[in-house]
Amino acid sequence: MNNFKLTWILALAASMQACVYIDSDGISPRGPQSTESWYVDDFDRVSVTDGIDVHLRYGAASYVEATGAQRDLDDLEIEVSNNKLVARFKDKWFSNRQRLDLYLTTNDLSAVEFSGAVDADINGFDNLSTLQLKLTSASECTFDGYAGSIQMDLSGASELKLKGTSEVLNGKLSGASELHAVDYPVKSVILDLSGASEAYVWALDDLDIKASGASKVRYKGSPSISQDVSGSSSVKRY
Repeated sequence: MNNFKLTWILALAASMQACVYIDSDGISPRGPQSTESWYVDDFDRVSVTDGIDVHLRYGAASYVEATGAQRDLDDLEIEVSNNKLVARFKDKWFSNRQRLDLYLTTNDLSAVEFSGAVDADINGFDNLSTLQLKLTSASECTFDGYAGSIQMDLSGASELKLKGTSEVLNGKLSGASELHAVDYPVKSVILDLSGASEAYVWALDDLDIKASGASKVRYKGSPSISQDVSGSSSVKRY
């Protein structure tokens, strides 16, 4: 981890500590666990905040299930409006929360937005036309599937991992964010990196890079390369 990213993470942790503490990172929650479920209206967009662990899957019916401490479940707010599902805690100042796992099922997906140290995985979507991914404030997401076009926006030391394949990968990385897609073959990759961000990609045909602020791109494949690189940023074969 570079020093710039460590600084970002420490700053984010300090800003979030006063609001919500989540016991996560794969550690089982302490105390008795409860599960609640909801049948909800159809949705194809998702927004989740507050350090919730998200498991988003393809399924015929729209469905939501959450597992965690009962006091956290009581404070969890689930809302669907205009095909967008929003999940968050109502009390932003409640301390010492336990890990909460949120399981979402939908038959279509066009956009996700995760903020505030959310940890998410998305699986089972093998025929999406376009998927927009926005990660902020040290959030992490793994997408395993197919989308004709991936549009992404990563900021604040966030991290995106891609598995599967796509035709186009287009997006921005800032604030020491990372993209790991070296096992995700894409015909055309278009990226704008700043603030010591890093991208690892597999470009088949075209690689178009703008990089500044000690950012770096590592790629595999034999693409046609267009680059605008400044400072100590670099674009090199993986």
